[in-house]
Amino acid sequence: MPELLWKAYIDFEISEGEYDRTRQLYERLLDWTKHLKVWVSYAKFEASAMDEVVDGADSLEERRRVLFGLG
Repeated sequence: MPELLWKAYIDFEISEGEYDRTRQLYERLLDWTKHLKVWVSYAKFEASAMDEVVDGADSLEERRRVLFGLG
């Protein structure tokens, strides 16, 4: 049951665009459980969050910088 509450809270933060808070929640949840489903969910979140950041970039040069952390 607590897992469902965590998931609902994480989904809420994602829907609000609060990616830093979502990361913090995943990190706290992973301190509590090392369940594979949580790791997979976290990995999918990070992949989708990166896609949104890259898709928001206006130019190819800006996308390159975002993807590779070059400023």
